[in-house]
This record gives sequence, structure tokens and C-alpha cells, in this order.
Amino acid sequence: MNYLALIILFALVTYIAHWQAIQFAAQKAINHTVWAAIFIGLILILWLSASDPWDNFFPLLLKNWATLAALTLEHFVYFNPTLNLFRTPQEKFFYTHSGPGGSKLDALLSKYPVAYPVAWVISAAGFLTLTIFYL
Repeated sequence: MNYLALIILFALVTYIAHWQAIQFAAQKAINHTVWAAIFIGLILILWLSASDPWDNFFPLLLKNWATLAALTLEHFVYFNPTLNLFRTPQEKFFYTHSGPGGSKLDALLSKYPVAYPVAWVISAAGFLTLTIFYL
């Protein structure tokens, strides 16, 4: 079930990134707080459906937390590059929007140009490690 949760989140993130790219093209605002809450809700729902958080057996408990971490990292690693790919005109892979209306994370990452690529590589490595060895 853990891999199914990752696949479901992958599909949902792809759809949401495409929808938000359409909204950007139409010059419509994106409420980042609402979308953050939606993503947190999706991740928690998928985590709870894929895991047994009440199991006290340590290896299974560790696997449950690894699932939550993998789902969270999947969002960070996959959402922004996918959104940038769908945008018109297409943005670069590590594009961050630092102007008004951008997310707080984009504003923070745009201050330090090397921060986003480094954070992305570390997150991708963490996601792959969790997916391969713990799920």
C-alpha cells in the first residue's frame, strides 16, 4: 500500500501542477496557504491509509514514519519542477518566483541561488533512499 500512496500522490501532484499552471497563464492568483493545507491533508490521508500508525512494533512504526517522510519529500521534489514544466512560457527547472504573489518558500530560496538545487538534490536522495530501503 505504501507504493500505491506514492503513485496516487504523484498523479494528484501532476494534476494540481497542471491546473495551477493554467491559473498562472490566466493571470489568476494562487492562494499558497490554502494549497499548502490541501497538500498537507492529502499527504496525511495517504499516509494514514497506507500505514498503521497505531502499531507499536518498532520496524513497522519506522516504516510508517518513512512513508510520511517519503510522501512529504515526493511533494517537494516533484511539484515545483512539474509546475515549471507546465507553465507557459516554460520556466527553468529550478525557477523560483520571488515577486509579489509567490510562495514564502520561493522567496526564501530565491535569496540564495544555490539553495534550491542543493535542497532538491538532498530531498531527491532522501526520497529515493526511503523508497528503496524502507517502503
